[in-house]
Amino acid sequence: MFYKAVIIKGIMFLSLFVLFSCQHTGDIKEVKNTSVDPVNPDSLKVAIIRFDQTEHDFGRIYEGEQVGWYFKFKNVGTKDLLITDAYASCGCTVPYFFDEPVHPGDEGELKVIFDSQGRSGIQKKTITVESNAQNKKITLEIIAEIINN
Repeated sequence: MFYKAVIIKGIMFLSLFVLFSCQHTGDIKEVKNTSVDPVNPDSLKVAIIRFDQTEHDFGRIYEGEQVGWYFKFKNVGTKDLLITDAYASCGCTVPYFFDEPVHPGDEGELKVIFDSQGRSGIQKKTITVESNAQNKKITLEIIAEIINN
């Protein structure tokens, strides 16, 4: 009889233990971070290009003049920045850039030459800069008012 009571109490205790230990008290959601490669910790690093200015106005220039401007930028990211391409909306505008990496915290520049030959009035030209940065494409703009002689 004694053993029977111990067994019944044991079963009741075990049942209560299982019942309360398996109770679910809140929602559990699986969270996956797809931006991090667990094998490669460098996947957290990104390049970020920040230009001092994205527009330059040459003001009034005479038809036939060639004018230039340096757009200065900085890599504010944590990975080397590499400009892969820069192109203008018109053949009268030519961008020049270095294809060497710009290290995090370092600065660089992109030179733009505008040839006003055969143009008149207000001219707006865009330059698209492509890179490995988080902000992959940046658009710069130059403006000039061409005065004909």
